[in-house]
Amino acid sequence: MNAPRRRREAAAPWSGWAALLVLLAIATWLRFAGIGFGLPGKYRPDEEFTVSCSLRIFGGQPNPHFFTYPTLYMNLLAAVYGVWQRIGTWLGSFGAAGFQPFVHANGGAAAHLAARMTAAAAGVLGVLATYRLGRLAAGTRVGIVAALLLTFSYAHVRESHFATADVLLTLLATLALGAIMRVSETGRWRDSIVAGMLAGLAFSTKYPGLALLVPLVLAHAVPWRRGALARGGIAVLAMTAAFAAGSPYVFLDWKSFRGALEREASFGGGVAGLDAPYGFSWLFGFALRYAAGIPVLAVGLIGAGWIVRDLFGGGPARPGAAILVSFVVAYTTPFLTYHLVYIRYVLPLLPILVVCAARAIEAAAQRMSPTRAVSIAVAIAALLSVEPALRAWRTDRLLQGPDTRNQAREWIATHVPSGASIAASTSYWYAKPELPPGYRYVDFAHPRAAAAEWALVDEHPVRYFSPPPPPAAAQRLASTGELVADFNPFVPGREAEAVFDPADAFYVPLAGQAAVRAAGPSIRIYRLAPVQ
Repeated sequence: MNAPRRRREAAAPWSGWAALLVLLAIATWLRFAGIGFGLPGKYRPDEEFTVSCSLRIFGGQPNPHFFTYPTLYMNLLAAVYGVWQRIGTWLGSFGAAGFQPFVHANGGAAAHLAARMTAAAAGVLGVLATYRLGRLAAGTRVGIVAALLLTFSYAHVRESHFATADVLLTLLATLALGAIMRVSETGRWRDSIVAGMLAGLAFSTKYPGLALLVPLVLAHAVPWRRGALARGGIAVLAMTAAFAAGSPYVFLDWKSFRGALEREASFGGGVAGLDAPYGFSWLFGFALRYAAGIPVLAVGLIGAGWIVRDLFGGGPARPGAAILVSFVVAYTTPFLTYHLVYIRYVLPLLPILVVCAARAIEAAAQRMSPTRAVSIAVAIAALLSVEPALRAWRTDRLLQGPDTRNQAREWIATHVPSGASIAASTSYWYAKPELPPGYRYVDFAHPRAAAAEWALVDEHPVRYFSPPPPPAAAQRLASTGELVADFNPFVPGREAEAVFDPADAFYVPLAGQAAVRAAGPSIRIYRLAPVQ
């Protein structure tokens, strides 16, 4: 953006700020509704790692001994727990036992809820950061429309409910891209340092944040200014320092860090028995399709055409276009080579996608009626957002409702004698109810399963994580098993309508939520006759 236009766009009109406040209120409602999903059960994969590591750090063990992710998010959660302890102790909220027993009670439900609320807050701030990115890229109106589109973006709403690092990465990457755009505009030392620090914090949240290094370096080269080499060097140093500050044990426990990266790299070729999309078919045909919705994706790709045209056509918008394009290419390329990828990986692309869509919408509105362009652009964006917003609302309802695993847990506590062994397929735990104290699972293949008088079977379209019982166990269930409880989450006859991420052990659909009555797999409980 050139200097005169930047001055015109320096502050949104009051109507723009009012619209932004309304969007932030809606974003807050969508991201906090149902935030207690499943608790005290741990039914969102990876939450158990981030929360347990955060509690260890809070308890005085700064080395997380877990490097699947860098540790900025876990250090942030530890700080949140510290603030919570101080305020709650001052208010007398934890009773005579104190904070530690309180936060670990009920399976650590309170700790998980606080971590989820931190992620949800980052999701709401991400809407504000997207407004800023859109304003810097193409003006205030584009910023408002982009914020509207992200407010209702399905994957951003869904993942903001959970204590994983992806939403915080998206917030920091969006802030970093905005700061990098300022570098290309101003050429100031201060902007270079801020951009480097934000990029380093994003990298310290999840390793793919390293992709920000590419636009960070490019911003110091296009356009070339006097002292660009020195400022670029300082920016890279600031990025390195911020990463080290957020994840110091990456360097202090190098052996464990290297081992974690090697384990993660081993999944790059996929997992035997898991049939899931990958490559471009995953990116465009699955991940972005369900993350943003087909209407927003289609218009976003049209807007991306303008961005690419700016890049190769020159002009004042070229530096900003180079920043966005270089980040998209650097971020997506590694994922296109992997065979084990999840929909939440595309979250950092969503602010860029909605900015591109907002630019296309704003241009179309200007052509329709220059005097009513704002209202037309908002109306178009709202229309495009209907489909993802409806899925987000239905998902929130599912998250607020019962979960078949919790229903099964309550039934077991009421009907199965304490101390009982329950035969089940125990390869993966996410599909299973977390048993009350005094009960235990025994795998169908284990010799002790022959003595079990109860069995639990889970089935679901996410078949990799809900495998059927082995043939011998299935035969026993058919011949001597009595079905005593059945928790079916699907509307009868409509199971095929629900769409799930086949690589993700998360039993809430991406689409077709109307075909689902409750979160969780289908669970059947059997009473077994003893093996003679």
